[in-house]
Order: sequence, then C-alpha cells, then structure tokens
Amino acid sequence: MSIRVVLVLLAAVSCLSGPVRGTPQQIIVYVEPAPLAWGESRLAESLDRHLTRSAELRVRLASCGDDQTPPFPSARFDPDSLLDWGREIGGRYLLLVVVHSERLQTDKTFSVPLVVHQWERVGVIEGEVRLLDLQRGRVLLAESFDERHRARRLIQGDPDNSYADPGLHVPASAKQALFGELENKLAERLVGKIKGMVRSR
Repeated sequence: MSIRVVLVLLAAVSCLSGPVRGTPQQIIVYVEPAPLAWGESRLAESLDRHLTRSAELRVRLASCGDDQTPPFPSARFDPDSLLDWGREIGGRYLLLVVVHSERLQTDKTFSVPLVVHQWERVGVIEGEVRLLDLQRGRVLLAESFDERHRARRLIQGDPDNSYADPGLHVPASAKQALFGELENKLAERLVGKIKGMVRSR
C-alpha cells in the first residue's frame, strides 16, 4: 500500500472520529431570562465572558429575536427538538439556560423565641440548565439550579421582630449590582461544570 493511500485513509478516519483535539468547538448559548422590574438580565453576557476564556470553545449567543436564528422549539426541554434546533444552527454543543425566577426574598435565618431574631434579604435565581452534545446526540447535563446571594442582614430584638423592617430595604441601584453579581456567580459555577464535561469528550 502506497504512502499516499495510507495518508488518505488516516485523514478519513480522523474526519469520522470528530474534530482534531485542540480545535475550538462551537457552543451555542441560549438564555431565556425571567422578566426583571429593575433592569435587564446580563446572564447571557456573563456566560459568554466565562466560556470564551477557554481555548477549547467558541461561543455563539443565540436569541429569540435574532434573524439568523431559527424559531426556538416550543417543547424547550425535549431533547430531540433541542438537538434538531442546535444542528440547524450548526455547532458541537448547545447550552440552554432557562430562568424561572429572579427575585428578592426575605428569610428568617436565626431565631431565639422572645429574645432575638435574624432576618436576611436575599437575591435568588432559580431555573434549569441543559447541555447537549449535538454531534453525538446526547444530553450531557440536565439539572435545576438555585443560586443565592445575601443583600442585607438585620438582627432584631423580639419586640421589633418584623420582615418589613426598613433596614432590610434594598434600593434600585443596589438591586442591579446585586443581581449582576448573582448572575456572574451562577455563570461561573455553570461554566466550571461545562468545561469539565467538554474536556472529557
């Protein structure tokens, strides 16, 4: 067998087995945020920023209003629909993040009845994440998330015990900063998982 034939066979096997190791793989990122009263979500930008730090990945942000993006499937968690949608765009991986709720809530975190109580104002993001390998037709990650970050803490004596204390109020400007930090924290945690899965492929 000639050297030329051997080289052709090796090239064919390489193409069939997938991209050459070290070649950046495209990951499509689709984020469905929850409506916010105090500003716009920056979660997609945070995911993009953390993902692009990896030499193994090239990021494509896809959105519902993008003319270059086909309509997102109505069955948003159906694996076959997501695989078809991602393959139509073109790429190796699809990351879907759906935020069900992004809110402030007040929690009582400590209490000694008739003595002292501790209240906290907490930022919360709840939702679901999916990571799909479009080339192999597999769901690599499917789980819910619940990320929290404390905004205010207040210790009260028993006569003042109330979740409506003005000391727990978070002004609008602080809300934007709080949820920016919270979204960045969530993005960092999700991307840490994703990079580990991509490296293992």
